[in-house]
Amino acid sequence: MLNSSEFISLMKMVNSLSKEELNNLIVNNFNNLSSADRDRIIGYYETYPFWGKLDPNNGTSEAFRGRADVLHNHYEDLLWLYNRLIDDKSKNVLYAIIHNWITFDSDKLASLTERENPEYYHKDIFPARNDEVFVDVGAFTGDSVANFIVTYGVTFKRIYCYEIAPDSFKILEQNLAGIPNIELKQKAVGASAGTMYIDFGKQVSSERVTDCGETTIEVVCIDEDITEPVSFIKMDIEGAEKDALQGSRNQIKNNKPHLAISTYHGYDDIHKIPRLIDTILPGYKFYMRYHGGNLVPTEFSLLAVF
Repeated sequence: MLNSSEFISLMKMVNSLSKEELNNLIVNNFNNLSSADRDRIIGYYETYPFWGKLDPNNGTSEAFRGRADVLHNHYEDLLWLYNRLIDDKSKNVLYAIIHNWITFDSDKLASLTERENPEYYHKDIFPARNDEVFVDVGAFTGDSVANFIVTYGVTFKRIYCYEIAPDSFKILEQNLAGIPNIELKQKAVGASAGTMYIDFGKQVSSERVTDCGETTIEVVCIDEDITEPVSFIKMDIEGAEKDALQGSRNQIKNNKPHLAISTYHGYDDIHKIPRLIDTILPGYKFYMRYHGGNLVPTEFSLLAVF
């Protein structure tokens, strides 16, 4: 189990290096990996380009420079987050992610992979409650709603599902057919109402909204689109979580919903999302949980309860 001195030592090392020295350290550690691991990491960034390009053969390591930028420029923010995390498991997750960003060590992350609870739904943090009004932003094909129901039962008052991809939305309708009190919305969620475009990406699970394209999608904000008080919000929308939280400010301030927010779609999401929540409504308790992707740390989320 991590003790705080290990985290402080790691961050002191980070703080002692320039941004260029950090980037060089990360690149050197990458070059020391096996060719198989290097290929896996390169392939991942090709498929999921949220963090920047990685093409070592052509001298491009934008994805690694992003790690160095966050570690160097947001040293104080990462210390703040560490101190705000409520339990040891959360602190261990943050340490293992930062350690992996620098060293590519996957053992620490593997040991922290959550196996007892489905992603986002941790009954030790979010106990079961009756009459939950649950908002699933990035509902995909209904898997996260299914996990919500398996975890908490059918005592919810209502579920709202938002999904932008047409093919995923059709499967969502099929998978959730017959379940009462569920509203399915083929809309994007953002900071304000409007119209954007769908970037379909290379994988069916990586669709996201963009400023240009061919396929339009209506954008709504939760504060305007849902009129009743919301009690639980889950978001996994490929980097648009900050905008969606901005559009949920009134629900958060007035109703203090549980928040389960993906924080891995951009390196700075790890600290910017908890900072944003703290700005909207100070006093939330923060947890982090990790659900896999050990070589390239993904599937980690911020769980916030008031």
